Amino acid sequence: MAIEYIQRLLLGQNLEKKTDYELLRILLRESFSCKVEKRLDKDWQDVLTYLENQKSQREQINSSLISGKQDNYGYCWREAGVKVPFFRTSELLESLTHLRRKRWDISDEIASFEGSQYENIRKYLQGLYSKIETIVKSEKEIR
Repeated sequence: MAIEYIQRLLLGQNLEKKTDYELLRILLRESFSCKVEKRLDKDWQDVLTYLENQKSQREQINSSLISGKQDNYGYCWREAGVKVPFFRTSELLESLTHLRRKRWDISDEIASFEGSQYENIRKYLQGLYSKIETIVKSEKEIR
């Protein structure tokens, strides 16, 4: 969820002043794409290029987020093949509360992600935090 939120902010989506439920709906159910404009600032351009180059990785991680937090149960109104997603809302709200408390920076927790299924997520998130750190440093130097 942290990856999805951070990517959307970096790509320009306004997520401020959203309730927890609104934010969850946006992150899990709404797709977001934008035309990545060329930036004059090299560090910002590096982040946007990183996001663009990792597009398939981003889509795979988003798919993991969605499939990992939902269950599909049976049929809806007896229509064959229709599956209704039921999200584990309480778990998602707990995760959201944790991420907000940490200000979306879980870099200290990345090392504890165990299992090969998290390897791509761990590497991608480390790369993303590294790029953000570079932007923050360069913007502090400008001021």
